[in-house]
Amino acid sequence: MIRRYTDNLFKQVVYPYPSEREAGIQNVIATKADTDGALNQLARSVLMPGCKIPLHPHDNTQEVFVMVSGFASYNDNGEETVVGPGDVMYVRAGQAHGIGNPFKEPAVVFELNLPDTPTGEDRNTTGMGKGFKI
Repeated sequence: MIRRYTDNLFKQVVYPYPSEREAGIQNVIATKADTDGALNQLARSVLMPGCKIPLHPHDNTQEVFVMVSGFASYNDNGEETVVGPGDVMYVRAGQAHGIGNPFKEPAVVFELNLPDTPTGEDRNTTGMGKGFKI
């Protein structure tokens, strides 16, 4: 399977945290259905300046983030650090994480969400706050 970004085939999801103007814009590249359950989701996200995805766990999935461009503030189980191009963040099931962009330029990150259970259960958004949807 080849998906070209220029084909505009990707589903787009906007995370308006803290507002629409300061959003995280996610383009879903592949889903569980595309990969026969081998992964839950592969996405490319742009974190606009001011975006802040709150600290949250995924009880039944693991995630890998790869910074492509720009810089972000990454929260790894309550410990904040700045990440930039080439940095990789790994989140085990049940660990808490969050990411934001307090900088002046957009940041681009690839996200790989993997099943942690034999059944490949979907994401758990416990703790994300009222109205948060993935």
